[in-house]
Amino acid sequence: MPSRANALPIVRQIEAAGATTHRAIAAALNARGIRTARGGAWHDSTVRNLLASG
Repeated sequence: MPSRANALPIVRQIEAAGATTHRAIAAALNARGIRTARGGAWHDSTVRNLLASG
């Protein structure tokens, strides 16, 4: 379960690869098998919350 500090660099890599929406980023995280800090799947809202907390 990644913390915010661990998940953010992965999100930045996904963005650099061309994902521009929260939904696309969530899909990429889920496709990589990365879970949220609470062990759940990513959704556009969880990506938005992650990016807003910075």
